[in-house]
Order: sequence, then C-alpha cells, then structure tokens
Amino acid sequence: PYCGATTIIIPEAYTLFPASLSKLIQDERMTIWYSVPFALTQLLLRGALDDRDLSSLRWILYGGEPFPLDQLKALMERLPNARVSNVYGPAEVNQCTYYHIPSPDDWPDDLKTIPLGEIWDNAEALIVDEADGTIEDSHVGELVVRAPTMMRGYWQRPDLNERAFYRVQSNSSLEHVFYRTGDLVYRNDEGLLEFVGRKDHQVKIRGYRVELAEVDRILTLHDSVEQGTAYVMPDADGDKLGAAVKLMDGATIEAKDLLMHLQAHLPHYAVPDGIRFVTSFPRTGTGKVDRRALQAQMLEAIETRI
Repeated sequence: PYCGATTIIIPEAYTLFPASLSKLIQDERMTIWYSVPFALTQLLLRGALDDRDLSSLRWILYGGEPFPLDQLKALMERLPNARVSNVYGPAEVNQCTYYHIPSPDDWPDDLKTIPLGEIWDNAEALIVDEADGTIEDSHVGELVVRAPTMMRGYWQRPDLNERAFYRVQSNSSLEHVFYRTGDLVYRNDEGLLEFVGRKDHQVKIRGYRVELAEVDRILTLHDSVEQGTAYVMPDADGDKLGAAVKLMDGATIEAKDLLMHLQAHLPHYAVPDGIRFVTSFPRTGTGKVDRRALQAQMLEAIETRI
C-alpha cells in the first residue's frame, strides 16, 4: 500500500544547537531520520536526550562516513525502539547498499566497523583491482557500481568522465557502464560489503602505505576522544603523518598518552608524528570532515608559529 509522510527541512540554525534539534524531533514527532553520523553524535553528546521524548523515531538511517562504534552503540541503547540502518551511495549514483544493524547485544566481540551491507536489487556491484580486473570477494579492491539512478556524466567535463566510469562488454556485446566510487571494499564471509577506506586516503609515509581511515578509527576507540582525523603534512624530509583530535566534553588527556594508545593498536609507521587538539573540524556541505581543509589549517598554524 502507498503511504506518505511530511518532509521536515531542518533549518541550519538547529544544527548548531543539538538541544534545539532534539526538541524539534520531539515537537514534530519525527518518525524517520537521515543524516551523516556527525549530526547523530552531536544529538547523543549534546542533545539533552534525557529531557526529551523521542519515542516517535522508528527508523534512523545514516551514511556518508563510518560511525564510531562506541557512539553508535550508545545511540542505539538510548533509542532502543528505532531501527538503525547504514546506507551507502555516492551522489553520482545515489544510495545503492543497505545494512540493517542488529542490536548491540548481538554484535560479535571482534566487530571493528559496520558493514556497508548488501547491494540493492536494482543495482549491481563489482570489486576491481588496480589493473581493472575483477577480484575475489575476500580481497580488497575498488567498488564500482551501476544503478538506474546513476548519472550520465559530469556536465562538460570529458576529462572527469574518462576517469569516472568502468566499462564491461557483456556476452551479448552490450556495454555495461559502472561508476568508479573510489572506495576500497571487500566481501566478508557473509557476503556483505565491508568498507576499508578511500583510494585517495591511502598515503605513503616513509615508504609504507597508510590508510588514514584506520588511524581515525583507532583514535576514536579511546574513551576521551569524540573524533580524530589523520592528515598528511608535507615536509622537506618527506611527508609526515599528523592527527587532529576533539576530546569529549570534560575529558583531559595529553598527546603522549594518545600516541601510546595508537602505538598499541597500529604498526609503527602508521602512528602520527604529532597530535593537535582542536575544538571543531572543518566540514563539507554534507557534514563530513574536510580533510584537505584540516590539512590547510594545520599548515597555516605551523607557518604562523614560525
């Protein structure tokens, strides 16, 4: 049967004050929520949830970036009646995977990240290596997808279009066109897509390949850290790795203690050379951390000190 609902466009001012945002959810009796994880973590940490009745929420969807597991678990425990789903899809394709997250009580002890999940019935996905050959599910490669909602191409940008698509000839001589997501994935033992990181977030530090997203993940495992983001710092002696950290409200910790935490979980070459504490992160229009803008801020801060 058909069903409908009122769409609520949230004014930007509400996003600056999480307590006001949670009140809006309560007053409007919202039933479905969709955002990047950042908005949900702000609600959890600063949304005065103990003073709100958010029982109307029955489905929470998020996408755009990984959700720190500790914060996701706390959110799901705070809103036990809401189904929570991870959805994925580049803007060029729209959403093309989904994963309905089970109760935290059912999470395996070795869970590190939430899967991207399954490809939608009307979409198709392949995993390809650096030579554009398809690879076995358990191996990491770039995710390429096609779906009815996929764009035809970038407007008047043939240079981008040449790089953006992966083309396959079918047995019937038809050409199947896939979009190159730039995301590195593999299929786990259950056949679900697992996100590893971005191709453009794999960097070389002193000859070693480092996945910035993995450094981010280990940083956020620390109880004192609300969010951590690694970045590359150009240096005359070779690129160095840095990290910016926003602490939980009221938390105090020294950089050396966070570095010890990282050393316990990462290979030596993936441990940042230094940590800077920040009160906020630059973000893109979709709410993701803008890693390039962060790098520029850190470089500017160094030049200012000099």
